[in-house]
Amino acid sequence: MIRDRGGIALEYPLLEIVPLGSSRTLNAIAAQLERFPVLIFISRNAVQYGLPWFGEHINPTRQRLFAVGRSTAQALQQAGFDAVRYPGGGADSETLLQLPELAAERIDGTGILIVRGLGGRELLAQTLRERGATITYAEVYERVQPCYDLAHETEFWRRHSPDIVILTSCEAANNLLQRVPEEFQDKLRNADTVVMSRRIADYLVELGFRQPAAIIRQSDDEGIIKMCEELCRNKNA
Repeated sequence: MIRDRGGIALEYPLLEIVPLGSSRTLNAIAAQLERFPVLIFISRNAVQYGLPWFGEHINPTRQRLFAVGRSTAQALQQAGFDAVRYPGGGADSETLLQLPELAAERIDGTGILIVRGLGGRELLAQTLRERGATITYAEVYERVQPCYDLAHETEFWRRHSPDIVILTSCEAANNLLQRVPEEFQDKLRNADTVVMSRRIADYLVELGFRQPAAIIRQSDDEGIIKMCEELCRNKNA
């Protein structure tokens, strides 16, 4: 999408997604999926690696499906699940928790399955528990940092000076700073950034990024592109 609009896209993977292997826990959850009237998918990866375990056990007439953002919802819809609830204005736990269907009076006493990667934030589960729900995790993948070579990283940053860096998580930002050689840290911290949420924007300030991060308004790839275009227009104004 960046190239189609005349930009130069520099691919720089910061997270490698690894599916978790066969698990007694996941098999047990799949066998009793009817215990969960509510299923929440945290990401597209949760959909990709979770549906092989749970997809054929989901009953859309009796279970409500939620997605953290539009992109995750689209992945579920492409898999044949049409009635997916998701927040329109963001792609994080905070905006998901604002949905009226997840208010305390709607979920008190409800069993909720959260399909996610190994580890991660506890805000969603903690808040839903405070609202009276019973939470179970189905961790179907894990995020690891790709192997890299210092000579390769040095050559990459010697050749390139990105105008905009797109960062989709705090973990990605951490991995990025670990990979960039010290002599190019200033180049990175002076770049404009596009992020998914206020939480990531605030975290970049803690990491020493000097330009205020631009937070997307639409939680999908199109929203990222629109924000990049807005940054470019503002620079050229």
